[in-house]
Amino acid sequence: MIVTPGAIVRLVLITVFTVVIETAGVSGVRVLGGNADLIPLVVGAVALWSGCIAGAAVGFASGLLLDMLLGQQVGASSLVLTPIGYMVGRYGEQNEPSHGLLPIPVAAATTAVYLAGMAIVSFLLAFDAHLSIYAFRDMFVTIVLNSVLALPTFWLIRRILRPVLKADPVRRRKRATPIESGPTGLRGLEVSAVYLDNENRPAITPQLARRVAIIGGIALLGFAIIFFRLWYLQVLSGDKYLAEARNNQVRDILVQAPRGNIVDRNGNVLVDNRIGYAVTISPDKLPKINATKTALYERLSHVLNMPVRDIRTTVRENLRALPFANVTVKSDVKPDVYSYIRERQTDFPGVSVLPVYLRRYPNNNLASQLVGWIGQVTAEQLKKTEFKGVNLNDRVGQAGIESAYDRYLRGADGATRVQVDASGALRGTLTRKNPVSGHQLRLTLNLEAQRVGEKTLAGRKGAFVAMDVHDGSIYALGSSPTFNPNVFSKGVKTSTYKALTDKNNGAPLANRAIQGLYPTGSTFKPITAIAALECGVLTPTQPIYDGGSFKLGNLTLHNAGNASYGTLSLAQALTVSSDVFFYQVGQSLDSACGGTALQKWGRKLGISKPTGIDIPGEGSPNQGFLPTPAQIDRLHKKMPNFFPIWTTGQAVNLAVGQGFLQADPLQMAVAYAGIATNYKVKPHLGLRIDDNQGRAIQEFATPARTPLGIPANFRQTIMDGLYGAANDPKGTSYDVFKDFPIKVCGKTGTAQRIGKPDQSWYVVLAPCPNPKYVVAVTDEDGGWGAETAAPDARRILAALFGIKSEENKVVRGANQSR
Repeated sequence: MIVTPGAIVRLVLITVFTVVIETAGVSGVRVLGGNADLIPLVVGAVALWSGCIAGAAVGFASGLLLDMLLGQQVGASSLVLTPIGYMVGRYGEQNEPSHGLLPIPVAAATTAVYLAGMAIVSFLLAFDAHLSIYAFRDMFVTIVLNSVLALPTFWLIRRILRPVLKADPVRRRKRATPIESGPTGLRGLEVSAVYLDNENRPAITPQLARRVAIIGGIALLGFAIIFFRLWYLQVLSGDKYLAEARNNQVRDILVQAPRGNIVDRNGNVLVDNRIGYAVTISPDKLPKINATKTALYERLSHVLNMPVRDIRTTVRENLRALPFANVTVKSDVKPDVYSYIRERQTDFPGVSVLPVYLRRYPNNNLASQLVGWIGQVTAEQLKKTEFKGVNLNDRVGQAGIESAYDRYLRGADGATRVQVDASGALRGTLTRKNPVSGHQLRLTLNLEAQRVGEKTLAGRKGAFVAMDVHDGSIYALGSSPTFNPNVFSKGVKTSTYKALTDKNNGAPLANRAIQGLYPTGSTFKPITAIAALECGVLTPTQPIYDGGSFKLGNLTLHNAGNASYGTLSLAQALTVSSDVFFYQVGQSLDSACGGTALQKWGRKLGISKPTGIDIPGEGSPNQGFLPTPAQIDRLHKKMPNFFPIWTTGQAVNLAVGQGFLQADPLQMAVAYAGIATNYKVKPHLGLRIDDNQGRAIQEFATPARTPLGIPANFRQTIMDGLYGAANDPKGTSYDVFKDFPIKVCGKTGTAQRIGKPDQSWYVVLAPCPNPKYVVAVTDEDGGWGAETAAPDARRILAALFGIKSEENKVVRGANQSR
């Protein structure tokens, strides 16, 4: 036979495009559980129009290409497609192939033989071949779909091959005169005419016989290679695979260890566990044939009510991260799904349903940003030493306390070695290694104070902190809006996660207590006072006149409400919150002590620096912004339209907690604790590790305090001013605390924000004069400090001191000062 270049090019293009289109798109389109299969359809079309040699060649080539693309045993598909191409080709050569509806039965027969042949070859080559009612249903659907596609597919192949055919069969049918002699099939292939009687058929020429022998020899060699591989697998390597098969009868089933509970300082449960069921896939036990695997995914998608694409993507991404590890497809399914899959294990090869411990947050939204949540360990985390021994499907702490104390909360998984039969059904238990549960973590948190704090801010944007001024123990820490961490227990949807981080929803995942950076308003004045006293521009009793306004160049600033307080000492200025007094102090600080005394003492008290609290979320090395002249000048060079050069006006603004200042509630609590005790503390939540009975195993050491070295008379002057602010009738928060049974020292703040409502602040120390607690509260849109934040702090203090009658009482102040 003479094969022309044009014929070869067309056959190669048909083969490549068919396999690519089939693997890339057609195989994934499911209809009633099955899908069309272009491979046998095209092989049959080429063979019918071009003869047995071309049909066998296309079948052989498409099978090899398909196996290589799908990672299957190379040659398995060729073993089926080659004889199909040859037989259909012989049929076309021996019969009239020009009937208009002939492609339909040819397509149906070709597809049926192909599917049956692949099932037989899979069994012989020890592939996963699972027969069930679903498999027969899928085969029937594939045959029907291929029959529907037969006419357009066969027509398209005929049009592509027409230029290289000696004679078009369809056109021949339209001509009444039969062809007496001459070749048919591909142009250049000397084959017998199909319309001649046997007695009139010309004898085969020597040249044609030689070419047929060459092509036949090549095909025979290909078949010999495939059959030799089959003989090698079944005979020479039989003992090896028999040993592996016996080994496959024993499986190790991971037994997940429950995480430890998280409780408050009094043993109230914040986080515990519940039993759920997870659906996992073992990639090495999945069917090797793409169509069979897709059919499995289709069945699983119906049971799990999730798209096939999601199942396939989950398996692919996990395999990319850690090859051969089991993949969790869905982590919390109902018991009826567990029973359904276990009862039909032969229909779900490689799929297991295992009992797992899922995290439960019984208080729902309460302390959600503080306790955090868990999620499946990532590939990056597995590379870190702290996650040594963690399996790919394990769920570890990803935020908050769950993350910070993961090494204590996480237990050690166990394993059960079981015996299974060939279908994967359980036959018995061989050995068992019990899991070791994680430790219980006890926090410094007071659940009642936390509950009251979150209740006060419900429906608003803000945060609160309650801390021990002596050792930094956190009694309450919350942020609003909040969220329910139970959504993370079984894997959070992408849409849900986006909603939780959306600023339009208030970004509930953000912990405003340690991440919300704001101007602090007049709550910053005690820090300004410390800097002025230390720098020497002010003494505890030095009088400064407040005439109601402050003039700086062409700029005139006033007290809130245009109030005028007359001559004031420092303590009196803090009591009434005189802006004019502190404007003058800020002006003096800008020209004394290098112009950075306020920034120095602000940083020393913890402003613009991470507090070091034992939960993730703070910035490093800076947290917030405390502007210095050098910083502002550098920023001015980069962004001149946003940052003006440093002027005394910015120092004046900073002195009253405005301008470019950014701080969070926890930083303000640490600063006030430092003024009260002369020590800077490190906030912390971890108290101790308990066993399962709640008995202490390990006490966490209290973080060391940093001495501040503030003279006692300086601190006392400031404490006197804060005491007057809450207890003197002229004080800014007197209306709020005049009837409160505990004496407090507090400072209101009303921060102005461009284009937004004023932000309400209150920081309070109690009991006075020897405080134990500091409470800082802010409401982003709360307005005056005495109107919103101070009443919220009052309720939190009531919870800390166990004054039940005051926990729900809202006492708003009328004072309107910044």
